[in-house]
Amino acid sequence: MKVGDRVILPLSKYKNSYNNPIWDGKYGRIVGTVIYKNSIYKVKWDNGYYNSYSKEDLKPYYESSNRINNLFNDIIEECNGI
Repeated sequence: MKVGDRVILPLSKYKNSYNNPIWDGKYGRIVGTVIYKNSIYKVKWDNGYYNSYSKEDLKPYYESSNRINNLFNDIIEECNGI
C-alpha cells in the first residue's frame, strides 16, 4: 500500500468507532485514504476521522461496481497472504 491508496478496516483489534470504522460494522461501509506511510499507515476515513494502523490492519479497497471483480481481488489478497 502507498499514500493515496483507498483502504478498509475489515476486522479490528480496536473497538468499532467513528475513527476505527470496521467495514460493514456499526458505522457502515466506510472507506479511507492512506495519507502517510512509514512503519505505520495514517488513514483519513471518509467520515472525516483519522487514525493510524499497521499494514496488517488494513485491506485495499477496489472501487468497482463489479462485485465479481471485487471478490476476485479479495481471493488474490488472501492467496498472497498464505
